[in-house]
Amino acid sequence: MDEGEVLRVDGLRVAFDVNGSPVEVVKGIGFRVCAGAVTAVVGESGSGKSVTAQSIMQILPKNGKIVGGTIQFRPSTGEIVDMATLEPNGQRVRSLRGSSVTMIFQEPMSSLSPVHTVGDQVEESLRIHALGKGMSRKELRAATEETLGLAGFPDPHRAYEMYPFEMSGGLRQRAMIAMALICRPSLLIADEPTTALDVTVQAQILKLLKELQAKIGMAVLLITHDLGVVANVADEVVVVYDGRVVEAGPVEEIFRNPQHEYLKALLNAAPHFDMAPDQRLVALRGGNRDVIKLNKHEGRRVQPADRPLLTVSNLSKVYNLRKSSFFGGEAKVIRAVDDVSFTIRRGECLGLVGESGSGKTTVSKILTRAITADSGSVIFDDGEKQVDVLNLSDRELKNFRPHLQMVFQDPVSSLSPRMTVADILREPMQIHNQGSRSDQMRRAKELLTAVELGANALNRYPHSFSGGQRQRIGIARSLAMNPDLLILDEPVSALDVSVQAQVLNLLKDLQEELGLTYLFIAHNLAVVNYMAERVAVMAAGRIVEIGPSRAIFEAPTHPYTRALLKAVPFADLDRPLVLDELVLKGSSDPRNWPDAFRGDMEELATIDLGGGHEVLARRNIDFREFHA
Repeated sequence: MDEGEVLRVDGLRVAFDVNGSPVEVVKGIGFRVCAGAVTAVVGESGSGKSVTAQSIMQILPKNGKIVGGTIQFRPSTGEIVDMATLEPNGQRVRSLRGSSVTMIFQEPMSSLSPVHTVGDQVEESLRIHALGKGMSRKELRAATEETLGLAGFPDPHRAYEMYPFEMSGGLRQRAMIAMALICRPSLLIADEPTTALDVTVQAQILKLLKELQAKIGMAVLLITHDLGVVANVADEVVVVYDGRVVEAGPVEEIFRNPQHEYLKALLNAAPHFDMAPDQRLVALRGGNRDVIKLNKHEGRRVQPADRPLLTVSNLSKVYNLRKSSFFGGEAKVIRAVDDVSFTIRRGECLGLVGESGSGKTTVSKILTRAITADSGSVIFDDGEKQVDVLNLSDRELKNFRPHLQMVFQDPVSSLSPRMTVADILREPMQIHNQGSRSDQMRRAKELLTAVELGANALNRYPHSFSGGQRQRIGIARSLAMNPDLLILDEPVSALDVSVQAQVLNLLKDLQEELGLTYLFIAHNLAVVNYMAERVAVMAAGRIVEIGPSRAIFEAPTHPYTRALLKAVPFADLDRPLVLDELVLKGSSDPRNWPDAFRGDMEELATIDLGGGHEVLARRNIDFREFHA
């Protein structure tokens, strides 16, 4: 190892035992991580990134084994240890793991124990390693609260007593960071630490990691597929494909002069705000589909273009909670949806954006009648009559459902593992008594062809497909009933950037070929910019700004919209992430907004800025200052 290096991986090879035969998934990976620097390992799911991290920590699954190479690690003591040669559950590995080398995992909710307080879990590493020996309970708690404060908790004393389910996603990830840093490690491995977070929370976490790295002086190995994150935090980049390093170097060279075709393809696959209106994402694979016609409007009247397909008016949903069910407690009112109104025209895509908890998914559930609204109306124009969706009887609702279908966020949990693809696609047709078995099978084959999956997929189960392929099956199922409107709830948030490009291009093609209308729900603003003609921005249960995509992204008016855009990390070294005070304080909290944009709904009004661009604010405000 060279001076200054904390980790050097050379020729690492890892194999998994599959039905008695070794399958090599890491095929000679090598890189270094220097003290006080960030090395980012970039690649798609299945490229070998996370397996490499597990090898360093010696936490491979039971059927996984290091079959070659070295993992040289230099802890703070100065000695050099080859982690690849250590017994996975041996005393030496346990003494290093959690103290000298620690890891932050992708999903904090599944990584934290739900039955222990955050303080207990953060303190545990300190108790079991040498640092905790001889420390009193008071000293342990003081050290834990100090680390919680370093991790960005505004009230560390209170956070110590809280359980993970009482915290937001961002605070849970901060708890994971505190747990990783409690022993002041030499090396921190961060495996997709911001993938599951909203864009503003992600920005806060990235800023926190950079600040903590500077304070503690540790080395960071960042595993991610988000090139925007890499451009903003990494010093060196390692690009991995199919278990091999295809390109590596300083971040400046990687982004300004990419050499390998795979890296160039990754850079072109991510949507960005500078794309031309007719520009198409470049998918790494696929995309050579034939135009498929699924007899979209057979037997139906086509709605006049001058009438909205869906009109949502004054939609509200309130939840009443109590702090204590045993002793009464103080009632708490949560306005999940607060007087929301919008329209969707036939053939367009309306993007609905906002952070977790803003009310986006609640709106979608009200539209599909999964939950009941407290007030408001949803009017659907099928070309023949105006349908009052919220007042349909059970029989009328069953007859209406083919008009409005949904694609869910998680393609794994939304598909039954016990049903074949053929059964999944036929189920809607069976429920609505459409066609014979042979007709349904023919339709299922057409649907699979339309989403770029062959007929040979019919007899397979969902577990045998990749994430992107499972999402295609979900899209095919939603098209089975020839819907007019598709509600897409975060349909690509769980996918790699390259697979995301394929699915987004597919959705655009289907919209054009079948005359579909989309309500596209997402927190990734670049994705919404690529898909939507108009955008509605939600915060605290309200639509705070709505208008054409170009107006929203080029001339945002509401402080929340502006904060969302500022928090987006660009895969561009010339456009670094600069966070303003609103993002750092919490942009989704109306209490942090300027007086002009906060108040009760009776105090606010929808202000027309021209060209269909509207913002929720107090009356008689001069908006020119917001576009200066």
